[in-house]
Amino acid sequence: VSVGNERFRRSGISSARIRDEDGRGEKRTWSVEELLSAKALHAEGKELGHCVYAYCSHVRSGACSIWSLRCEGRRALTIEVMRGVVVQARGRTNRPPKADEARVLSEWASRAGLRVRSY
Repeated sequence: VSVGNERFRRSGISSARIRDEDGRGEKRTWSVEELLSAKALHAEGKELGHCVYAYCSHVRSGACSIWSLRCEGRRALTIEVMRGVVVQARGRTNRPPKADEARVLSEWASRAGLRVRSY
């Protein structure tokens, strides 16, 4: 796959840093960042083993924005937002969110003024 240098416009939705504790009481930091280039979408899909790179035309047109949820810098979920709604969130090889990921996703959505559709 030949990946160009295409960049996308920001959606205007806020990114986030969220602190929590894992099941052992260890503090950790989550981040939610918008993916703003074809290269970023390609890297996300390659690392998590899914097809988010195919969404380039949707992001380019403004139909959706794509976000990366990471824990301590490691990719956990890829999130699709359309018209103020989180419509999709998938982890490695399209698995659904784990409980802690879903909790952080809900916290970010609440802070950003987004609704979360059940997935």
